[in-house]
Amino acid sequence: MKTELSRRGSASLASVFILVVGLSACAPAAATPTPAPTPVTVQLPWMHQSQSGGLYAAAQKGYYADEGLTVTFLEGGATVDRLASVANHSAHFGVGGADQLILARSAGQSLRAIATIYRRSPIVFMTLAASGITRPQDFVGKKVRVSDAVVPTLHAIMSRVGV
Repeated sequence: MKTELSRRGSASLASVFILVVGLSACAPAAATPTPAPTPVTVQLPWMHQSQSGGLYAAAQKGYYADEGLTVTFLEGGATVDRLASVANHSAHFGVGGADQLILARSAGQSLRAIATIYRRSPIVFMTLAASGITRPQDFVGKKVRVSDAVVPTLHAIMSRVGV
């Protein structure tokens, strides 16, 4: 009789244990606090204008917030070194050209490209049709006006065509 009670007691205890474990698994999980958004600063290439429209639209549509980010945009301009802003930690990210990044890395700055927006450079050289210039090789002996930021691209183009 004692063995039968022990078996019943063990079976009852096991049933209660299984019931408690099962019910605790069904209980709502403790609320996990939503982490505070991560602040991110982006150095723009120029002043606020349409060329950064995609970045503004993403902010306005809440895409950054959906990823837990609070994004601040820093205006660029003619006197702003957008890569230096990243290198000196004024900005987390910057928008720049591959040629600028190559020059910065060759000067020892620890920067890295994380996205490529264009498959090919959008830089265009233009002239009057009457000039007779139709290809880069025709630049030889001519004055070509470019901004400092475009000089590396011009050199790369001329090297590519063997000039």
